Amino acid sequence: MARLALQLAFFVSATRLLTPKLYDFLRIEPTPCLDMIPFLPAVILGMGSLWRVRCFARSWTVIACIVLVWAGLVFGDETQSLRGLLIAACLTIILPVSALIVENRCWWLCAKTFIFGCVFMLTVAIWFEYRAHGDTLYASALRLGFLASEDGSMRLSSPDKVGGPLATAAILAFLLFLMRGMKSNQPRNAAMPASGFSIGWTIVLSLGCILTASRGAFVAWFAGMGWLLIWAVRSQEPNKLRDLIALSGMSLSVMLFVAIATGFGPWYKLQVRFTETDQVLTLSGRTEIWENALEAWRSSPRYTFVGPGTGRADELLGRFDRDAAADDYGTLTRNIHSAFLEWGLSYGILGMVVGGCLLVSMALKARELDRRDRIVGRQALLLSVCLFANTGIIHRWPGWLATGSLILAMLSEAPRPVRKAPPPHFRYSKLPTGYAPRNHVDSPVPAAETAAKETPKGPGL
Repeated sequence: MARLALQLAFFVSATRLLTPKLYDFLRIEPTPCLDMIPFLPAVILGMGSLWRVRCFARSWTVIACIVLVWAGLVFGDETQSLRGLLIAACLTIILPVSALIVENRCWWLCAKTFIFGCVFMLTVAIWFEYRAHGDTLYASALRLGFLASEDGSMRLSSPDKVGGPLATAAILAFLLFLMRGMKSNQPRNAAMPASGFSIGWTIVLSLGCILTASRGAFVAWFAGMGWLLIWAVRSQEPNKLRDLIALSGMSLSVMLFVAIATGFGPWYKLQVRFTETDQVLTLSGRTEIWENALEAWRSSPRYTFVGPGTGRADELLGRFDRDAAADDYGTLTRNIHSAFLEWGLSYGILGMVVGGCLLVSMALKARELDRRDRIVGRQALLLSVCLFANTGIIHRWPGWLATGSLILAMLSEAPRPVRKAPPPHFRYSKLPTGYAPRNHVDSPVPAAETAAKETPKGPGL
């Protein structure tokens, strides 16, 4: 039941980007509350797991950040918007879901579900774009991910929102592929994937990320994949490494042949965006927004030390940015385009201290577990997500439940297996050789298990 609930939640999280477009395509009135229903089984089951299992989601740094988020709803400025409540809910629900993953030791299952969900999302998104634009999509005139409405009057998504999950899914797919080619002297973990994983999924998702021409997503993808490639050179079996190099070279050759023969290259739009000097230096106008955010942060001693509260950063920035637009309640708001800067603007110096402690603890835990298991998967995924969070408010975007839950779960230790108690009539005098009593004659524990308790069991993946 728990595994099925997690698979449903992760698949919906990967494909939730398509929800506005599907509503528009089917001419159905959007109902935001229905989008959260598929997550409820995993969240409800995870509440018990969060109480029973020792995991990173219960660490003091995580709890301190969540308490600060909910407290920000109380001491924050008055507002008619429910933005703060939505942010608090999105940041909180990943705690029970990550605990449920750790308790059932199904990190790889959730990662695979997210990967296949992103492939499905990419396929449907391309179909929608081709249906709207035809061959111009393949002439590199458009960026994948805008998903315009049927009448073409508005954009229902953005390339950044599409490119971010694709970059994360590509890194996960490459990690699953590499884990099956580790050298024989590398430690094995019972939670590792039991079957091979094709590198073809990595190629498809990487191409999709490039087609979005999202610079933030590409930098995050490049950093994570580069870290994994460096580790792969040292950890893979020679024959597996040769296969990887040969397949990569063949894929690159096919891409170059198609680009030359058809005049279409998936990297053209991304290349153009990286060569626009003004856009690169200003990060598409983000630097001006961040300067205004600094001015807003310094505008009041209260905002400097504790901030305006949860969900109020957009409204505070809207007072200082000339491009601010009115929301549904008539209040001027401006997106800050950075998860870290929004956190700092929302909670001031207090939030920076608490959030900094969380980032440091996550980095140290990832390094500790990776060094123990002789892998770099945790560090690569954490690096990629943090880089992308610098250019987007990822905790308010679709796909956050999967990304946040996987990160918290991968930083947790594997739970110890529960031993079943012997029947009441079981006597110590009848025990076979090699068994030793604990504190009661009716509660024997195998000597081998007693020794194994002191040995680490591997990562909580």
